[in-house]
Amino acid sequence: WPALLAPRILILPTPRERARALLYPNPLFETKILGEEIKRRARPGDRLHVYGSEGALFSYSGLRPATKHTLSYALTLFPKGRADYEEELASLRANAPRFVVWSTQPLSVMISSNLGMEYRRALLGFVLREYRLVGRMSVSGAAATQAPETPRFEPLPPKFRPDFDEDNQLFLFERAL
Repeated sequence: WPALLAPRILILPTPRERARALLYPNPLFETKILGEEIKRRARPGDRLHVYGSEGALFSYSGLRPATKHTLSYALTLFPKGRADYEEELASLRANAPRFVVWSTQPLSVMISSNLGMEYRRALLGFVLREYRLVGRMSVSGAAATQAPETPRFEPLPPKFRPDFDEDNQLFLFERAL
């Protein structure tokens, strides 16, 4: 099938370039590197919350989810009602995880309703009050004909203000103790 759907991928020189050509904008490589960075920083008993659909971060970091949701789609794309996201926020406040990853990948954080937007605003307010931004991964959109750079975790200075409307970012926050 890949040869029929995207024949040019067969001539790309490395498996990494072929994977990026087939799967972009899925942040496969960035998620692995970010998960390893979280694992490096983590202590026993730490937990993680992911705003997005990068569930592989739990495997790569070795951390358990902070709430029952490992993907945000249930609260942004298909919310049943306000009570669902209020329960999620209450759970996060009661047992705040050490780490939060905030994705700005367009397909990772699809929002289909006003309730989804309310949840995003409320969660973002919680994160900005209780956490400090420590770094990010930029998801490369390099054309498949170009060799994409090896992604790197980018530590950010304390006064850095992230643009949450800029696509293709994975921001790492750590609880401000």
